Amino acid sequence: THRGRKSMLKLLDAYELTPSFVGFVTNDDGYPKKPDPTAFTAILHYHGLSQAETLAVGDRDIDILAGRDAGLTTCIYGNKVVGCTADINIKSYEELFEYLACNSWEAQD
Repeated sequence: THRGRKSMLKLLDAYELTPSFVGFVTNDDGYPKKPDPTAFTAILHYHGLSQAETLAVGDRDIDILAGRDAGLTTCIYGNKVVGCTADINIKSYEELFEYLACNSWEAQD
């Protein structure tokens, strides 16, 4: 996230989403800012995940561009109009969790 750790935890707690995450990278961690994909690749490496089993979710162009450059399937969240195309469009947390429960995906070639 582009947020600092404190701000991010406050937001996750407000939406009761904290238990849904096993890790995260914030701007406090010193990685280059998105759309640079370095933070995405670092978290993949840290958790031993493959690109094919990872979904990059974001609400801004730079999130989608960073995810795509990291070789991930991308998901735009929310109703905001963005200037790039994601693989998946999700409008709510409920829709996102339903998608994750019902689908598997592979990164686009």
